[in-house]
Amino acid sequence: MENKINCPKCDHEFDVEHALSGKIEARYAAEQKKFISEQKELIEEAAKKMSEERQKKLEAELESKFMAQMTALKSENEKKAKENEELKKKELDFLQKEQALKEKADNLELDMKKQLLQKTDEIKAQGAKEEQDKFELERMEYERKLADQKKLTEEMKRKMEQGSMQMQGEVQE
Repeated sequence: MENKINCPKCDHEFDVEHALSGKIEARYAAEQKKFISEQKELIEEAAKKMSEERQKKLEAELESKFMAQMTALKSENEKKAKENEELKKKELDFLQKEQALKEKADNLELDMKKQLLQKTDEIKAQGAKEEQDKFELERMEYERKLADQKKLTEEMKRKMEQGSMQMQGEVQE
């Protein structure tokens, strides 16, 4: 059945059911909107409560993780400090050994120079002794030659005197 009504102002004809259903739909739409808004508020409150609980849980979890990281970092820092201390000790030992080796090398070089000077002095002394011995041999040889020459001279003198005595004897005869 069609129920139609005419508009008193514009004389437009329209369906009553359609007009009423629009009002009903509008009322239901408003109620639905209100219901949806209330549900949203309830959901937001519940979410907020859940969010607060979750946030507290997350904060506790984050704090726990942070503390664990801090503990790990402190432990690592202490480990690094110990390693650093050990490395410093090793470096100090190395520097001391290096210094000892330098001193040993310097002492060895000094000893080598002393030995070289001593050997040089010994060689010079040996050379001087050899020269002295050589000179002494030459002197002795010259003295021997001189002695031989003196003997020869004396012998020749004697022979000459003897020869002259012979001559004197012959002259006297």
